[in-house]
Amino acid sequence: MFLFGFFLALQMQLQSNSLPPLVAAPDAVPEFDRQIKSRLADGTWRRLTDGVAPAAGQVVYTFGTAAALATRLPGRRVVEFFVAGSRPLVDGHEIVAWDPPPGAQLFLFNEFSKGRQGRSFCVLATPRTAESARRLVMDSSGLVTAETVKTPGEALRLAADLIAGRRRCAGVQLTGDFEVLDSVVVEGFVRLQVRAGIPVFGRTRHEVLMGLTAAVEPQYESWEPQGLRPPGGQIFYNKYMSSWFGVEEINSMQWKPQALAR
Repeated sequence: MFLFGFFLALQMQLQSNSLPPLVAAPDAVPEFDRQIKSRLADGTWRRLTDGVAPAAGQVVYTFGTAAALATRLPGRRVVEFFVAGSRPLVDGHEIVAWDPPPGAQLFLFNEFSKGRQGRSFCVLATPRTAESARRLVMDSSGLVTAETVKTPGEALRLAADLIAGRRRCAGVQLTGDFEVLDSVVVEGFVRLQVRAGIPVFGRTRHEVLMGLTAAVEPQYESWEPQGLRPPGGQIFYNKYMSSWFGVEEINSMQWKPQALAR
């Protein structure tokens, strides 16, 4: 009887491991589509559809805040991706936080630190990203300071202060809370770069193509349910904006910088 129970449990475990992950994500988001499209096409992943419950042991991946908040599956394993911060948005979920490696961010700041005249790089955080911003400050040896904002309006007021000369930063880093530091904030800081003459660093290659100077894009290195780990990162930079700020080319074997331009 014991052996029968053991082999039944083993069979159930092997069966659950063979089930493809289900994924919940909005359509037409470039950062999500890069991961999703090919895996859906070859059957490695499947879409989580309304009214269909996951099988026992089948893991569910959610991409972004909206999908995480909309996915309520008590008793099922749900992992939040592309969500900043160390705590999941929904109790009972797991999270693989979408935070870039601090070493890559500090490397990028140092590339743009010539002529900063004692000014620090200002990391613009939110309550969800404040913890990772504090760690970055602690690792920076005075290169970085952090400020936390709670609304898009507060972020845009910082941009206005920089333009008016009431604040001074060697550059500004937007952290990965897309609900607070949203597309309107990105557009405001794209204009800030030219008007205030300071580089702004984003979160994705898409934002670099929108006009921000550079970004360390977090990149998940494992999608296996049993081997999930924090993301690595790659640097993307706008070759025209970086040249304007005196950085013609960025080279790093570790962070594999890639120049982008429309």
